[in-house]
Amino acid sequence: MDLLCEKDDCENEATFRYRWPWGDEGTVCDYHATTTQQLAQQLGREPALVSLGVPREAAPTGSELELAKQLLLDKDADLQEVTRQRDRLADENIQLVHALQIRRQRGATE
Repeated sequence: MDLLCEKDDCENEATFRYRWPWGDEGTVCDYHATTTQQLAQQLGREPALVSLGVPREAAPTGSELELAKQLLLDKDADLQEVTRQRDRLADENIQLVHALQIRRQRGATE
């Protein structure tokens, strides 16, 4: 069973357990852990804030971001080319339909 954040009807998964010096304690998500720390600074108090050890996905490295960016640019170039081909074929189709209509009209009058 996953623990949920106990703040403000938040439905995010709890990632930290906190305890204030006066005994108030609970579990919070990343966002509410940040707001708890901000409140602590304002109050001049230091709650105990302990990670629950929820596994997280590591942030991508610079080289991974560059690779992803290049892949995105390549896919965008592919998309642009396919779009040009589609537009060219659509134009050819219109011309063929028009030529067919002219031939049908000529055949109907002969």
